Amino acid sequence: MNPTPSLRERQKVKRQSAIETAAFDLFLRDGIAATSLEHIAARADVSKGTVLNYFASKHHIVAARLQRLAVAFLGLTEKDHAPGDPLARFGRFFRDAEALLKAEGPGLIKLYSEALVRPDLILIDQQTEVSIVGWYVRVLSEGQTKGTLKTDFSPDIAASVIIDVWSATMRVWMTSGATFSLASRLQKKLALLFAGLAEPASRSLR
Repeated sequence: MNPTPSLRERQKVKRQSAIETAAFDLFLRDGIAATSLEHIAARADVSKGTVLNYFASKHHIVAARLQRLAVAFLGLTEKDHAPGDPLARFGRFFRDAEALLKAEGPGLIKLYSEALVRPDLILIDQQTEVSIVGWYVRVLSEGQTKGTLKTDFSPDIAASVIIDVWSATMRVWMTSGATFSLASRLQKKLALLFAGLAEPASRSLR
């Protein structure tokens, strides 16, 4: 049983959250490049030193949020224990992933392209992608084992195609301001792919 956080610990979490909220408000309004630690401190009503006690730089603020989002994404794959055809499982993942992104608010969506130009932030994205591709491979392999998918294709190659479809579609979704359903568009694209991967008796996947 986890002990109840002390007042000091709760205050620390509250202050860190306030700094992060202030930072993203400014990032959204002015952009990351134009926002300084002084601006963030003033917005959060703390000193610059206090900001530095929690984050080594403004980019570490972005990294912390992306890291939490990455953990949440991986949690979606870890909770996928329900049997079913691969396309349906991917569909559930895409719907939950879209909900996660929307819950982050317009700030992260708008700043995504600006943020992912730094090596440290790119690394978080790449590490998450590697884990998710691994899950794609497992789902596809299980489909082959259960006989719902053909066995004459490489799950690794198919998984790389799916992640390419995901990346390209999400980039359009982000730049459009999330004006369409990410999950629905991904599902339609994967339906075309799975029409070629499914065994004849499983054409209902389409």
